[in-house]
Amino acid sequence: MVESRSLKYIISRIENHRIPAEFSQQIDNLLTKIVKKKNVLVKPNVVFPANPQVCTDPLFLLQTCQMLLRLGARDISVGDTIPEWSKSLSNVSSMTDAYSKLGYYDALKGLEEHVHLVDLWEELPHEYVQINRNFSVRVISEPDIIISLSLPKIHSEAIFSGCAKNLMGIVHPDDIIKFHSYFPTHAESRYRDILGMTEVEREAFKGLVEKLGLQTFEEVNPLFLGMTLTKNTYDKYVNLLSEGSWFDILRDFASSKVLSTYLDELKKLKLEQSHFLQIKINEFLKYILSNRTCFGLLDATFLIAYDQHAGKPFSVGFVIGSLNPVVTDRIALRLMKISSSQLFYLDDCHGCISYEKLPSSNIDFESICYPITTDTK
Repeated sequence: MVESRSLKYIISRIENHRIPAEFSQQIDNLLTKIVKKKNVLVKPNVVFPANPQVCTDPLFLLQTCQMLLRLGARDISVGDTIPEWSKSLSNVSSMTDAYSKLGYYDALKGLEEHVHLVDLWEELPHEYVQINRNFSVRVISEPDIIISLSLPKIHSEAIFSGCAKNLMGIVHPDDIIKFHSYFPTHAESRYRDILGMTEVEREAFKGLVEKLGLQTFEEVNPLFLGMTLTKNTYDKYVNLLSEGSWFDILRDFASSKVLSTYLDELKKLKLEQSHFLQIKINEFLKYILSNRTCFGLLDATFLIAYDQHAGKPFSVGFVIGSLNPVVTDRIALRLMKISSSQLFYLDDCHGCISYEKLPSSNIDFESICYPITTDTK
C-alpha cells in the first residue's frame, strides 16, 4: 500500500477486480467528508458492450458503490451513454440493454434503494458550458460529485485513456465530435461504414479482420479502402474467404495503390488527430476539474492494449484512487512504464508525484503502443 496525504492518492495491488480491504479503508480519508449525505454520480466506462473486457467490470462497480454507501453517500446514480454505432454493433437498443449485457443489474441487486442505473442523457439534467471562446459543449449539470470509474487502455488517438478521458462521457454524445478533427482515421467513421453494410458483408468483413490478424484501426482502415465497400468486392472476398485463398487477398492489398498511398499518409494524419484531440481534452479537463469534484478510481487489473474497443488485456494488477483523475492516470502511466512525454493533456500534475515507493510493472509500452511521436508534429 502506498499513500500520500499531501498528494491525495492511494495505490494497492489488485487481482480479478477485487478491491483490497486496506485500500477501501484508506479511501475513507479521501472521500468521507466529500460524499457523506451527498448525491454522487458514478461514471463507468461503457463505451463498447460488445466487448465487456474494455468496459468497467461489474464486480469493481459493485464494490465502489458499496464503499460509497459505507461512507454515507445519500444517493448514487450510475450512468453512461454510448453512441449509436456502439449500440448497433453491440446489439443493444438502449442503456438498459447495455447495462444488462454487462451484468450491472445483477451485480447491483439489493442496492436499488440507493443506487440507480441511468442513461445520462435521458434521465439527468444538463447545461451548456463555455470552455473557451470557440468551444462549448453540453454536460451533465448534477450531481456535483463525480466518481470516474475507469480502466487503463491504449487509445488510438489520445494514446492513453483512463479516469481523465472517461470524464468526456459526461458530454452530450452529439457534442463529442467537437473533440475530434474530421480526418478519416477517426475510429467512429469506420464504424459508420460498418453500419452501412448488409449482414452478409459485415460477417465477411469480420472474418477477414480475424483471419488477417488485424488489431488496430490503422490496420483496418486500409482494408476498408482496399475493398471499397461495394457489394461486388464483398462477393469476391466472401468467395475467397470460403476457399481459404488468403494469399490472393493479401496480393490484392499489396498491389493496391490506394493502400500504399494511404499508409504513406497515415502517420501524419494520426499525429494531427492526436494533437487536436489532446488540446480539446486538456481544455475540457481544466474546466471540469475547476468546477466539479471529480474522484478518479482506476481498475488496473488489466491494461487494454492495441485498441480501446477491441483490445487485448495485459495483466497489470493495480488499483489507484485520487481526488484528481489526472493524478490517477499519471500514476498509472508510471506504474506501467508508459512514456507520458506525448500526453500533454495529463501534464498539469507533472513533477508533483513522488514515485520512489511505487511498485513496478513489466509492461513493454513500445510493443503495444501506436507509433505516434512528437518528432513529426
